[in-house]
Amino acid sequence: MPALPLVGQTSFAYREGELADFLAGSIRNMEIISPDPDGLDDAALRMTTNDTIFVLQVYPDDMCLDCIYSVVYELQAAGNPPLNFSIDLVPISIFNEVTSIYDTGAVHSTLYGTEYRRCIADYDILFFGSGDVYGHNDLSHSSAAVTRSFARLGRGVVFTHGTIAEGAGVSSYSHENFASLTDVSGLTTTPNWTYPYYTDVTLVSEDVTNPVLHYPFELPHEFEVNTTHSRGQVVVSGMMWYKKTGLLFPGMEGLYMHTYHNPDYNSYSGYFNYGHTSWEPPAEWEAKAMMNVMYFSYHGGRGTAVFVSDTFGFPCETVVDSILWSADVPGTSELRVYLKASPDGVGWTEWIPITHSHPIPGIVRTARHWQYMVQMSRGGAEDLPVFHWIDFYLTNDGVSAELVIPETGAVSSCPCQPVRFRVHSLSDIILDDATVEINGRLYTGEEYFSLGPEEDIISFIPGDMDCFDDGDTVSGSLISVDNLSGCGLVEPVEFSFIVDLSPPEVISVYPSSDTIISNRQPNITSEIIDEIAGIDPYSITLSIGDSLFTVATPALFWDGHFLSFRTLLMGLVLPDTVDICLSVADSALYCAPNATEFCWRFFVDTEGPLVELVQPEDEGYISCDSTEVIFRFYDISGTDFVGTIVQFGEESFAYPDGMESFGDTLLIFPLTSSFSDGDSVYISVSGFSDIAGNPGASRGWWLRFDLSPPEIISLIPTPGSVSSRTYQPIGVVATD
Repeated sequence: MPALPLVGQTSFAYREGELADFLAGSIRNMEIISPDPDGLDDAALRMTTNDTIFVLQVYPDDMCLDCIYSVVYELQAAGNPPLNFSIDLVPISIFNEVTSIYDTGAVHSTLYGTEYRRCIADYDILFFGSGDVYGHNDLSHSSAAVTRSFARLGRGVVFTHGTIAEGAGVSSYSHENFASLTDVSGLTTTPNWTYPYYTDVTLVSEDVTNPVLHYPFELPHEFEVNTTHSRGQVVVSGMMWYKKTGLLFPGMEGLYMHTYHNPDYNSYSGYFNYGHTSWEPPAEWEAKAMMNVMYFSYHGGRGTAVFVSDTFGFPCETVVDSILWSADVPGTSELRVYLKASPDGVGWTEWIPITHSHPIPGIVRTARHWQYMVQMSRGGAEDLPVFHWIDFYLTNDGVSAELVIPETGAVSSCPCQPVRFRVHSLSDIILDDATVEINGRLYTGEEYFSLGPEEDIISFIPGDMDCFDDGDTVSGSLISVDNLSGCGLVEPVEFSFIVDLSPPEVISVYPSSDTIISNRQPNITSEIIDEIAGIDPYSITLSIGDSLFTVATPALFWDGHFLSFRTLLMGLVLPDTVDICLSVADSALYCAPNATEFCWRFFVDTEGPLVELVQPEDEGYISCDSTEVIFRFYDISGTDFVGTIVQFGEESFAYPDGMESFGDTLLIFPLTSSFSDGDSVYISVSGFSDIAGNPGASRGWWLRFDLSPPEIISLIPTPGSVSSRTYQPIGVVATD
């Protein structure tokens, strides 16, 4: 079909590569993966292998559980080929008790978060990691034999930092059972006296075409790693791929990544020196290197796959100028694209092969409707083609448009959020019939649309009565806009955003408002939620007195839900009265973010109660044979009498046994026994604390009983005597 002239030409691109595009077509021996590993859209096509690589990770007890599988699951779809792992966990303390690869035991599934029973023979890879010095754990004799039996099945084994290792000097230790697996690993050990650390590695092998460097990830010549060091590893067989960049001390290779194939067992093993920083996940490229090592120990299958798209077209006669597509075609695999065309959607051409970025054959170049086909064939076992998207570069006078704002899925803080589109047309745009559909309702015409300020921008602005409410999900599309040439919109432009008009909410704080604590360096925490936009971490400020802290403060931690300020880490000692204000905003866009401030006060009391004896007075003398002893307690937080012990002579009384308290200051202890004149009894009080939990110091007193009156022993002058003094002193001498 000859190319037809168009009235005023404009070029535009039509892309297929979204999930909806692939769902609309027919698929054989392919799978849709979502999102697309290239990060550009939400789906891609990949040949199916029906393979799941089952991994048993043997980790040191009390070490990091998710450092490995979290990055594996994050990256597994991003490589070439994409992979599918299922990783189970078992601690080495349990693994070391296994005596056979067919023994069943409990493992933890990282995919489902549950425990179930498996035997080691069920797995494709044994993975030993992650922990510095492997948590000071070696294999047992029996588990080393089990590992060797596993390799004899032709399975894969991966070793990490501190497994095959030997220390010396002050760090002397030897993992003899790991080191005994030279026939599996290709490595042995020698005493390692020094441990220079490094954070970058360099490719040292000249075999740069080896698949372990390319699948599923293309490894660079150099890359950064988490801090690590050598532990006496010596290469016996296999290939060392990476080692520490630069020179080490004599005799130290700085081995980082090594692989070995045992042709007798047909097993594949790998070693990579990650794990010194026990609780830190692998850095980006060491994670990818780790997955290359894991994939090295596993083989996939072969096959052929076909995808036929749904038909697509345009209202105006259109010319296909060129076609480009994005695909990963590894190794000896192949991917081919075919095209057929129709002027009316009824009569179609044959399938015509298309060459990427080359001129389009005339028979399918000009039409109104098209359909494309993608064929894939696998080369080697690892070679799984991935088809990301296809772009058709076309020419007509149709109107094309793209969304400017808001971004798809964005959260807006504007109640009347406008939607702006950039339009492409050689002739002027007419807004009379411009139409947006939102949640099933149509908005048409200049009442809702405007041009500018840039000439190629049209804006949809809801009227005052059509604005949005908090929490609304606004989904719609620009479905119509025409130009003076009579051509309309080539394809609808979808948009979707969420309206968030509410600020974040502070759910709880610790210490709570108006409470008293006994620690001057507590962890101050707050639970904050924003169910729509989420919290903007850079908006968070915490003021304590005159000091202001942000997420840039080393002692302030935010995990997306809980805020924690560690005063001990900051070296901050709190005063008796603490005034705090927390300011936080959400991540809503386009208008000012929704913000809130929450202030509260709490108190710090680190001293226990003081106690004094109120009754009896006069240094503890009592003039009656029974009475009440009254203690007075002083504390800013108030006294908690629970646990108080009154020791009276040889007897102990636990509160509230026979006692009576008034508020949190007075405690009355009745003396129910009878005492004689001159008796002395020691009474003490202990075990009390304040409401904040600060213990008080015990105290005691001697109670002395004086039940007899004073005795007059002489009178001056003596009775019956005659005094010659004019001013005679008169006196009484008494004792008690």
